[in-house]
Amino acid sequence: MEALEPARVRDVASVERQLAEMWRAASSEESPVVRASMLNLVVACDTPEEAREATEAVALLSLNHPGRALVVSGAREGSRPGEPLAVFVSAHGHRGPGGSLLCSEQVTLEAARSALPQVPSALLRLLVENMPVFVWWRRAALAGDSLWEPLARMANRFLVDSSRHANPAAALRDLETLADLPSWRGNTGDLAWTRLEGWREAIASIFDSPLTRGHLNRIARVEVACGGPAGPGGATVAGAYLAGWMASRLGWSRGAAAWSWRRRDGGAVSAALSLDPALTRGDVGSVRIDAPGGDPPARFLAERIAPGAPVVRLTVEVEKTCPLPASLRIAAPNVSALLCRALERTSRDPVFEAALREAARLAAA
Repeated sequence: MEALEPARVRDVASVERQLAEMWRAASSEESPVVRASMLNLVVACDTPEEAREATEAVALLSLNHPGRALVVSGAREGSRPGEPLAVFVSAHGHRGPGGSLLCSEQVTLEAARSALPQVPSALLRLLVENMPVFVWWRRAALAGDSLWEPLARMANRFLVDSSRHANPAAALRDLETLADLPSWRGNTGDLAWTRLEGWREAIASIFDSPLTRGHLNRIARVEVACGGPAGPGGATVAGAYLAGWMASRLGWSRGAAAWSWRRRDGGAVSAALSLDPALTRGDVGSVRIDAPGGDPPARFLAERIAPGAPVVRLTVEVEKTCPLPASLRIAAPNVSALLCRALERTSRDPVFEAALREAARLAAA
């Protein structure tokens, strides 16, 4: 991977000219530069430090999803007085066949608080036409932020990572509100949900066998232990998503208590979502599912062999039988890998949205 050093430009109107000059200077007959663009990715950050972290992820992402990245952050320390909006251009390149350099563009906007109202119009001027717009929201505030609504309006897909936020309940609530807006043309995604793909597959695999599948209709309790942060009632984002996913997929209706449902046969189901301080933010330590009403009763457990370990042990305990253990590996994808998966979907995801509605209710309880 190669990078062209960031160059400061005078203003937003000068960006296209500066990019063209940058490509001409970088290209030669022996090593031509190919500008590639499949999408627009707007990254909204609070600080220049967060913007630098996002830039690292964008650089890796550009290998599979080349496009134009527009990174927004607060003003850096020591910025010029009287210049509320600073603009920089740069590029991320990967060598292709024949030595050509396949490049993606990045424009960074460092905006003082007074310049935030200028940001949405600046972004609209910088978008590549006829390309989808993905917004990756990394700012601490959500719907209360002045950039939230205008960036959501321009997005075909709006992405957050709710497990990063100190207030999980607010993150899930605001994302749910956005997803349910009838006038909005876009769709939502959550990297916290994408991060759980391996766990969802592991839980589903427990019930692949006809010997265990019948217990799905007898589940009475779900317990999930995760890393923080936790909401007011102790629910973590990962725990809320996993319990919400099970409830929505199995057709449970909401019960009278906050963390409860009714199965289709009328049986009660409860959830216990706990915070495990030994786990990293957004990680899952264990999922336990009790089905005491089966014949015979059964318990199912998916548990890491140690905090942070990639190996998860699956155990099926059925009364009067020997437990049947199995192991599988659940990878811990980095942010770039999560973004790659999230960018591959451009349409609404009804499974995610149904789980989000349940998760928002659990996190707020």
